[in-house]
Amino acid sequence: MLFLLTLREGAEDEFLRAYDAVRWSLTDVPGYLGDQVCRSVDDPLEWLITSQWRGPEDFLAWERTPGHRDLVAPMLAVVERRRSLRYLVRRETARRGKEEEPWNGTP
Repeated sequence: MLFLLTLREGAEDEFLRAYDAVRWSLTDVPGYLGDQVCRSVDDPLEWLITSQWRGPEDFLAWERTPGHRDLVAPMLAVVERRRSLRYLVRRETARRGKEEEPWNGTP
């Protein structure tokens, strides 16, 4: 699941606090595999959340839970525009061999 977001000006810290509350609550949800939050290199108001699930039915089941809307409301309160995209992974490639140093954010 991909979520393309445009934040309100100056809302980065509030957004990240709200995101942290959502992501840590997901760790025990059946089918949840992980997520990332990414900020655009070109536009600091443009963000992407990737959310990995065992399958779409797991994500949709969580999305239908009674607490879902309340949980994500603080995060969406600072979002000006959003778009949701849903994809199934058909192929995946991972690096093999020697472990790399973690990326430090410098191109």
